Amino acid sequence: MTRPFRVSIRGLPPERARRTVTLPVAGCCCCCCCCLHSIGGIVGAVQGGKAAFKDPPASSTANEEVVEESRYWRRYPVWVYWKSLAIAILLGTIVAAVSSGELSSQRNESAVIILIGVALLLPGVQLVASLIALIWIGCSSHPDKGTARATLGRMTAYSFLGALIGLVAMPVLGGAFGMFR
Repeated sequence: MTRPFRVSIRGLPPERARRTVTLPVAGCCCCCCCCLHSIGGIVGAVQGGKAAFKDPPASSTANEEVVEESRYWRRYPVWVYWKSLAIAILLGTIVAAVSSGELSSQRNESAVIILIGVALLLPGVQLVASLIALIWIGCSSHPDKGTARATLGRMTAYSFLGALIGLVAMPVLGGAFGMFR
């Protein structure tokens, strides 16, 4: 009867230097605070689009159909922005998968890396989405394109400001987490 083969792993002391200790690092490596600029950009875009959902004071002579149509056209640029952001993220993900040659791969690691890349590049993708939405609104039959462009501009500016705040917060949080090493 044969005995099962056993493998044992032993750590040997280093020949010339002291043994180093590797610890998991919080804050100065890849963690959630690295995506604060993306979260800030999303929150900024939401805040910039909130004004389109506030109803103006109702007048007693306003027809219900006119009020509903006005509400639709006021919210239209917000809808176009989020739709164009989804399209830009989808196209960016497909381009990244095709260019890396991992589209036909069965490995899940490449999909995770592509999604992390999209998360890290999201503020740039949001700027592309704003450009797509601007072209979309320009080609639409919107009755008040000036107001639609103003809403889109406010969303883009708030998004950019949120991304900048997140970008400033990243090293601050990274330094704060780095103190606990």
